[in-house]
Amino acid sequence: MNRIMISIRKWPYISIFIFMVLLASIMWWLSSLLRSDDLAREVLINLSASFLAVIPTVIFIDKLVERHRKYRLRYATEAAHHAMKQLRDHHLRLALTSFRYYIAAGEPEVYTIDLTNDKRRRYTKALKGILLQHEPKDIAQTLTKDEWHHVADSLSRLRSVALEYIVLYQGILESEQLGRLLTMHNAFQELDFTFNLDANAFLMPLNEWAQNKFANEETAREIYGELEFRVSVALYTYLKALDEFSDEIGGVEL
Repeated sequence: MNRIMISIRKWPYISIFIFMVLLASIMWWLSSLLRSDDLAREVLINLSASFLAVIPTVIFIDKLVERHRKYRLRYATEAAHHAMKQLRDHHLRLALTSFRYYIAAGEPEVYTIDLTNDKRRRYTKALKGILLQHEPKDIAQTLTKDEWHHVADSLSRLRSVALEYIVLYQGILESEQLGRLLTMHNAFQELDFTFNLDANAFLMPLNEWAQNKFANEETAREIYGELEFRVSVALYTYLKALDEFSDEIGGVEL
């Protein structure tokens, strides 16, 4: 039985043809058993002809359905690619703006909101809580409604900055600008509540890579791979934490 079903799925048109011809043959055989003037015989003959006529009709309809399905699939694929491109461009545009502002101001963009010192401390505490994955309701209790909206708004900004850091890190690693890489890493350490990067875990392979860069290229390449892996894991873990927290924000009542 399984072999029959597999054959039907593999050759659908052949299966339809065989099935319809078989039905038509049965109807024709039954009609041959009846008298020539019998009305039932005429009905059976007409049915056998109808079964044979159904074959091209079924194949034609199936072809139309398949063509429509392929068109919808292609349209959906193109639409998805276009949407992803727009999303990627939008994120990079936001990220570049955030990063340029951060460099120009000498401080992370999340601190530029006009808050009093007390509110700023509570705001920073809330951001730390976000990234330590505390419960949103616990964080919400330490903030006013307006401050909470600032926190929610900052999630998208922080995500954009993180995306830009990923792009910049990849570019810096590829171009081997060690000085710039160290500068960016120091900026990471200042944002300790934002990126949970272990300084030693990052700097040790970085130094080993620099020392072996010209002395032992193969060793340097292995260390480079480990370095790139650590950075990517840290950043994408952070992005995942932001996304998970963003999903929970809607359920918080202030």
